[in-house]
Amino acid sequence: MNVSVIIPTYGRDKELVATIRSLQANSYGQWELILVDQTATHSEAVTEFLKSQKNWYHPPEIDFASLTKARNFGIAKTDNPDIILFVDDDVEVGVDFIARHVEAYVDPGVGGTVGRVIAPSKRELVAPGAPVGKITWPGAFVNNYESEEEQDSGNMIGCNFS
Repeated sequence: MNVSVIIPTYGRDKELVATIRSLQANSYGQWELILVDQTATHSEAVTEFLKSQKNWYHPPEIDFASLTKARNFGIAKTDNPDIILFVDDDVEVGVDFIARHVEAYVDPGVGGTVGRVIAPSKRELVAPGAPVGKITWPGAFVNNYESEEEQDSGNMIGCNFS
């Protein structure tokens, strides 16, 4: 399956470079990166790093700063992928990150996936089997995306989904 990874970015130089470098280490081979850059000016080091990424789409200046518009802009720039994977500009991923999203789509009943997210303040794992991304009665959200358990999700977190 071909995967387009879309990263909208706005004002996060250091984090963006770390995100791209972690994606570069991925073991899955059939993917493209579409960077939707809404940052007016990068540091010189980041500008040089982005210029060195010649095979990835790096659009010219964009006249908006909107996460939703940036995601839609990125979708319009894809090359008809099987999967569109959205990643925030401050997310570092493991080497099997893209492959794990692809594996989920082997099941024809899967219409989308949301991946594990460990917030910087929560480096420890939660208890095995804890619910992930559920809406409970009376409408409370359980945003427990640190779990390693594969399970259904009733909602999602926007920084790691396809």
